[in-house]
Amino acid sequence: MGNKKALILHTVSDARHCVSNALYKGRLLFCTRSGVEVFFKETLSLQCRCLSSFFSDEDIFRLKDSASKEVDNILDCLDKHISSVLNARYGLNMNYFRCLYSYNGKYQYLGYLILYEAIKRISEQFDLSEVVCYDYKFNEFIKTDTSFKDILSLHNGSVNTKVITYPKTVESGSGITLTNILKRIRQRPLYVLGVLLRGLTAELRYRRFSKDKKTILLYGHLYELDFLINSLNKYNIISYDYNSGVPVGFRHKEYISDVSVDYSDMTDIEGHTAKIVLSDFKYDFNMNISKYLNAVLLLRDIQKKHPVSLAIWGNGPTHGVKAFIIEYLKSEGITILGAQHGCLFGDSYVPWHFDAELCRCTKFISYGFTEEDLRRLYPLKGRHAEIIPLGKTKLPKLKKPSIDILFPITNSLSILEGGMDRTPPHELTERQIDILEYLNGLKDLKIYIKPFMNSTYDNCAVIPVLKKMSNLTVVYDMVLLEFLEKYQPAAIVMELPSQPLFEVLHMDAEIFLMNCEMHPYEEQALCELKKRVHFAYDTGELLSMLELYVSGKLEKKRNQTFFHHYVRKENTKENIFKLINSLCEGQR
Repeated sequence: MGNKKALILHTVSDARHCVSNALYKGRLLFCTRSGVEVFFKETLSLQCRCLSSFFSDEDIFRLKDSASKEVDNILDCLDKHISSVLNARYGLNMNYFRCLYSYNGKYQYLGYLILYEAIKRISEQFDLSEVVCYDYKFNEFIKTDTSFKDILSLHNGSVNTKVITYPKTVESGSGITLTNILKRIRQRPLYVLGVLLRGLTAELRYRRFSKDKKTILLYGHLYELDFLINSLNKYNIISYDYNSGVPVGFRHKEYISDVSVDYSDMTDIEGHTAKIVLSDFKYDFNMNISKYLNAVLLLRDIQKKHPVSLAIWGNGPTHGVKAFIIEYLKSEGITILGAQHGCLFGDSYVPWHFDAELCRCTKFISYGFTEEDLRRLYPLKGRHAEIIPLGKTKLPKLKKPSIDILFPITNSLSILEGGMDRTPPHELTERQIDILEYLNGLKDLKIYIKPFMNSTYDNCAVIPVLKKMSNLTVVYDMVLLEFLEKYQPAAIVMELPSQPLFEVLHMDAEIFLMNCEMHPYEEQALCELKKRVHFAYDTGELLSMLELYVSGKLEKKRNQTFFHHYVRKENTKENIFKLINSLCEGQR
């Protein structure tokens, strides 16, 4: 064993603590999010390396596949041993665990596998004698008591390990602050007023419930389907705020206060990491199952007077009480209508979409992808919802260009919080910095940078870099759709495929898009996409295209085959209303 020591950090707050206490001295610095690496380099002139850089694309695919198979196995065992007992006790007929953890659980497991493997690799590569880590609670996806200490315990004997804890502060950046909240209220007073009036509207709606009307359940956030909230007056509407167990306007009722669950038969789960995840599931389940069951039993009572004909969600019910309620309705044979929220559906290989959306409804409104598209991508996948391509409901209005270039920066996530599900954090951040440095050199152009709303030093890795850019205008306080309603760019640059692509394909603008190896495009989809966008496989290729564009030597691309296939359909809202009516009348 060598004499080198390592320190692993997770946040910019950790970095500040590290420097103020001189903990960086005599240690190699590593981090779980690329924002920490950038912060050290740009503001403290210290070298730190994101742990994502120790993995190849093939490594990540292998670990994702392992996480998926292990979690499915654990959940099958839990449903086999536990769900039948609780179903008999409460008169239900549903699987409890798969609906709650099949999506978030895979991210949880992947985080553990990535972290364990990363510590192993740096220990071997640098011949470490000690690894010191700032503590971290793995509560991003599942409420758990598991911390960094539990993962470090798996390395006992191979390397000495220690954990640092301290009173943490929040690095706000431009994130959620009282000032920003008040600013948003001033910017969107009608929206805020609508939110405040929603509870009153729901209360009045409930008072007007009629036995002569069919009943529809709406579960927020509805996103692309939010126009339905005030548009289904011919029906009784039961609506839930996001992850609420009590419908708006209804009264809370306590049916049970405690649920005892016996896990003693769970002896067929092997492997240290699998047992940690199993412990997570049990911890979260025991903490929340009374709330989940109370929500379902309340809904069952409501249904006795007003049977639900159709349930609708606009963003996948992947966890919590929302997942539980939707699974209950599905188990009762009620039609569940889901809708696409985001891109990379049907055009790119993202198999966990089945866990998040495509297996959590009976009918699925896509922007445009079809059953045939899915079969090309996933020839071995089994049953899932019926795909109904009706189009995207929200697209910015077209205007004449008012700015030259827009770069909507994607947030950089921690390797422990889903960052390894797409272009790895270190690579994503390198792309962003290369693009920003190039754009900052274009002094005669009006260039806007649009980070996510509520970005911080931790989730927007390049904030320290942006602070040094004198020729770029940075807009933090708008969502992209609002920005595009105000500013029309002549060109848009994207460092990986994400939802902004679908917001701008219809515009009279050049689009520059970089590849994501983690979510590769299906061959036919990519062929259509390349007719519309300038597609690059690395930053050098992208910057060369931009240089040609700036010099007026790049051929325009306006072919809309991809857009009309995967995004845009005619009469979208009208056809959604027709679909809902036909489903409620049992005609589909």
